[in-house]
Amino acid sequence: MKKKEIYLGGELVYTSDDTPDTDPVQPNHYRQGKTDLFETWYLTYPFNEFRAIMKSHIAKYLHRYQDKNGTEDLDKASYCIKRLREYEEREANV
Repeated sequence: MKKKEIYLGGELVYTSDDTPDTDPVQPNHYRQGKTDLFETWYLTYPFNEFRAIMKSHIAKYLHRYQDKNGTEDLDKASYCIKRLREYEEREANV
C-alpha cells in the first residue's frame, strides 16, 4: 500500500495509505496532492483571511451537527479547531 504523509511546519501531522476510506473527518479525497486543503489555504491567503475561512468551517459544523451528522460534525469542528490552533501557534513563531 502507498503511504501518504502530511507535514505542518516540518513536523509530520498526518499519515494515510490507500486503504478504504473510513475516516469521515479526513476522507481520502481531502488528502490528494502534496498538501491538504487547509495547508493550501494557509499558503494561498493572507492569515486573517485564512483564519476567517477556518472559523466559518468551525461555525458550519457546530451549527448543523444536531440536524445533519451529529457527533461526526462535532468531530469535524474539533479537528478544524485543532488545526487552526496549530496555525495560530505557527504564526506566533514567525
